[in-house]
Amino acid sequence: MTTLAAAMPASGPVPCARDADILFDLGISYSTGTGGKPVDIVEAHKCFNLAALTGHASAAEARASLAVDMTMAQIAAAQRAARSWMVSAAGPTPDSGTGHAHSAKATASGVNRC
Repeated sequence: MTTLAAAMPASGPVPCARDADILFDLGISYSTGTGGKPVDIVEAHKCFNLAALTGHASAAEARASLAVDMTMAQIAAAQRAARSWMVSAAGPTPDSGTGHAHSAKATASGVNRC
């Protein structure tokens, strides 16, 4: 069976990054270096954290298991990245100068926010 992360290119947009299963699968891929992703425990922790917040049943346990081998600085970086992702995933905000909506973070990240 092909996982979602293996089916996606190593870089580029995620089909729907709000999906808890996709976020969990990305966490697995980043924590193990599979599916074309490099091992990146900070990114893995971020993905597990986001998956847990969106209701994935195993994500909190996976995040806790990963955190055992992380420094406090790495955990803090992962938490900052998750917060930043949640802000950018919230969608466009009105531009104070023009009244037009924009979301530079979401566009720059290449992630499809659904």
